[in-house]
Amino acid sequence: MPVGVAAAQWYQRLFEANPVPMWIYDLQTLKFLDVNEVACQRYGYTRDEFLSMSIRDIRPPEDIAAVERSVRLTPAEVFSSGIWRHRLKDGRLIYVEITSHELLYGTRPARMVAPLDVTKRVLAEAALSEREAGLRRAQGIAKLAHVVTRADGSFEDWSETLPLLAGCTVEAMPRTVLEWMERLVHAEDQDAFRSALVQAVQTGAKVEIEYRLARPDGEALQVAQVIEPVERIAEVGSTRWFSTLQDVTAQKATEAVVRSLNEDLEHRVASRTAQLETTNRELVQAIEAAEHANHAKTEFLTDPHEP
Repeated sequence: MPVGVAAAQWYQRLFEANPVPMWIYDLQTLKFLDVNEVACQRYGYTRDEFLSMSIRDIRPPEDIAAVERSVRLTPAEVFSSGIWRHRLKDGRLIYVEITSHELLYGTRPARMVAPLDVTKRVLAEAALSEREAGLRRAQGIAKLAHVVTRADGSFEDWSETLPLLAGCTVEAMPRTVLEWMERLVHAEDQDAFRSALVQAVQTGAKVEIEYRLARPDGEALQVAQVIEPVERIAEVGSTRWFSTLQDVTAQKATEAVVRSLNEDLEHRVASRTAQLETTNRELVQAIEAAEHANHAKTEFLTDPHEP
């Protein structure tokens, strides 16, 4: 048997026995030229049904223009063309990651495709992205932010809301906890901030602190920060830190108003109480005076006296 024929037969057996769905399509007509049994089982079509269709027929209508453009523009040497949507015979949509390469099918320019089903991964990533977006919205509403700090004090990562809290662009953000303190923590609060950092490092425990944040735009915020260890390995000082920051300016202002109202109420109550006590004393004195006068009158009327 000629070597070329043996190689072709081996290649065909590899194609048919492959555990991954595979097909070959014509690069000019986009019609299916060959398909393996795994693809038939996965997509729900018989071999004859597949060979009567083109790759357009397993795509959602809104994706067809992009598919045709991809076929025209994808270089022959490109093996991966990303993630696409495929429609099964029963109408269900799946997400597949396409790996392919060009070849000659007889004399026709063609492309062999191996679509890997990544539906679960795509849906899981979408759900995670949705949860993260929800978290970002919740952080924005609650005026929350976070930052992860390495053992050397440099910032490893931060939330999208941290630059908003600091009043900085991402490019202008401090890159270390020391720079954060020197640039943004109010000068009168820096000693307390530094002491909280030292306490956290020495104890390896959670530390809470409130301080004034002096933003570059001149606005001053009251910030509550919780510093917690993320992990600690054998070497001293190897802890990473997760800090949660919250703008509590409005809360503090509300607390101040409530405190002022309470103090005013207490003053009013005390003043009213004093007034009532004074009035009560005056009333008691009046009653006593009246009783005394009545008693004197009674004695005058009952005592004998000359006409």
